[in-house]
Amino acid sequence: MNTQSMVIAGNGTPGSNTHRVFQKLYGGLRAIDQTDARNYEYMNAGTFDSLFEALLSGQASSIIVPVRNVIIGPVKDVARIMGEIDTAAIKQEGEEIGLEIYHALIGGKRASLETVKKVYSYTAALEQCKDNVESLGLKPVYHPDTYGAAIDVIGKNAEDEAAIAPIEAAKQLGGVVLKQEMSDIVPNITYFKVFSRV
Repeated sequence: MNTQSMVIAGNGTPGSNTHRVFQKLYGGLRAIDQTDARNYEYMNAGTFDSLFEALLSGQASSIIVPVRNVIIGPVKDVARIMGEIDTAAIKQEGEEIGLEIYHALIGGKRASLETVKKVYSYTAALEQCKDNVESLGLKPVYHPDTYGAAIDVIGKNAEDEAAIAPIEAAKQLGGVVLKQEMSDIVPNITYFKVFSRV
């Protein structure tokens, strides 16, 4: 049997919302034709620029991209890149995928709502939680990855730092949920597209 490995890239670590979309679409998936079974591997490309570079260079077979959110509209970095690249070189695979996003305020075991002063997350997540961040008197700090922000904050275990990240991150990483819902509008849905090369 000919087994082919297909690399699907996203812009978040395993556990991120993009990785959740990967699991939903490709987790454990095999081609129906067992003579040409495929394994799907997830790759964190890092930034959105690196994500599109991975596709156009052939490093990734396809990429999963968040394109818009019900609170903030288009994802600005993605819209910028789509305006800069040759979009005739890529094609959308399948339909747009909607994913409900659960942003929580997560800290290390020493952190509490009374002690936290700074909150780390990706720009889009910070924008989706802007009102709650302001009402808690927190200083927003950019991080390239929501789940990665939780990894860093929980690892440092500082009493004055927290992350806005998927609520599952607290359970998986041993952190503390300081506030369960940080999104300014619920349900908070982000829409993703899968692109491949033409």
